[in-house]
Amino acid sequence: MKVAYKYNDNGFARSMKKVTSDQQKMVKDEIAVATRNTSRTAKSFAPVKHSRLKNSIRGKAKGFTGETVASANYAPYVEFGTGMLVNVPGELTEYAMQFKGKGIRQVNTPSQPYLYPAFFINRKKLSKEVDRKMREIFSKHSRR
Repeated sequence: MKVAYKYNDNGFARSMKKVTSDQQKMVKDEIAVATRNTSRTAKSFAPVKHSRLKNSIRGKAKGFTGETVASANYAPYVEFGTGMLVNVPGELTEYAMQFKGKGIRQVNTPSQPYLYPAFFINRKKLSKEVDRKMREIFSKHSRR
C-alpha cells in the first residue's frame, strides 16, 4: 500500500524548465521533506501490536516524486478495516477496492487509519511550501 507525491504534469514541467537547477533542487528538497514527514507521521499513527506494520513504513524520494509505502501484507486492512467495519474516505474508494476480500469469511476489524491521514496532513503542507517556493523563485526570476 502506498501514497505518492508526484509533480510531473505538463504545466509544472514547463515551469521547471524556466528555472535554474538550484531552484529545481529547492522544490525537489521540499518533496523529499514531505516524504520523510509522511513516513514519520504514518509511523506515529500506526497501531502497534507487534511493530511489524510500523517497521514496514518507508519513504523514498527521487526527483519530483516522493513515495511512502507500508509493505506489511495486512497494511490495507488496518488502514481501511474489514467486514462490516470498513471505513474508506471518499477520494480513496477506487484505490481501496483492490483490497476487498472475496467474502469467504467475515472478519469485522475496525479501521485504524495511519497512512492516509499522514499523507493528507503532509500533502497540504507540501502544497503550501511548494507554492511559496515557486512564488519566491518566479518573483526573483521575473526581476532579472
